Amino acid sequence: MRLDLDNLPSKQARRRHLVRNMAAVVEHRDGEIERLKSIIRQLQRSQFGRGSEWVDPDQLALASSPAIILLPMAAVLSRRT
Repeated sequence: MRLDLDNLPSKQARRRHLVRNMAAVVEHRDGEIERLKSIIRQLQRSQFGRGSEWVDPDQLALASSPAIILLPMAAVLSRRT
């Protein structure tokens, strides 16, 4: 909505109506901005939040393998002797 500032209505009732319409537009835009911010926060949580850090089950199996646990210990023990 474009407003011609040089040709504002001269009647007070018309100006009030114009201001009410402008306030409604601003309120609608503020609501839309908040809605979009909420969507962005949800997307950020799903992409970068705790839920995005998943571990492949194969990696868990590898980490619990005795070789993974014993090899570093063997290296430490061999340095001591």
